[in-house]
Amino acid sequence: MKNSAQDTCLTQEVMLRYLNETLNDKETYQVESHLIDCAVCNQAIEQYACTHNPDNSAQPVLKAI
Repeated sequence: MKNSAQDTCLTQEVMLRYLNETLNDKETYQVESHLIDCAVCNQAIEQYACTHNPDNSAQPVLKAI
């Protein structure tokens, strides 16, 4: 993942690690910063969240930023 939302979208691995809360603080910050500006990744991560934890689908994916 690069620094800007326009450079590169998140990989599936990074999205899943974010959802599983296994990223370090810097990586989490980078993912959340990217998700603010990238509708494609935002939609993808919401879909992963619903797929991997259907009972949690009503809760927003992004934590307080």
